[in-house]
Amino acid sequence: MWFGIIFGLEGMLIAAAAAICGSTNHLDLFVPVMALIVSAHFFPLAHLFQVKIHYISGSLLCLLSAITLLTLPVRVTWENHQIMVWWTP
Repeated sequence: MWFGIIFGLEGMLIAAAAAICGSTNHLDLFVPVMALIVSAHFFPLAHLFQVKIHYISGSLLCLLSAITLLTLPVRVTWENHQIMVWWTP
């Protein structure tokens, strides 16, 4: 039951982030925010399944999302092509 609640909440948060980013015309923020939400879902799953490595995975992925948001430019231009850095896996 808790597994379904965790994933349902994750889906609702992603949908809310998409709606907020779309309504405020900041779609460039959606991918890193979604990555942060997906990363954060590791914490309740770690507690639910008693898997300690999920705490490390969640922390590292949240850190990666935060570093991306705070340090990398949104887009770069390379020759005649514009690349959305935040959307690049």
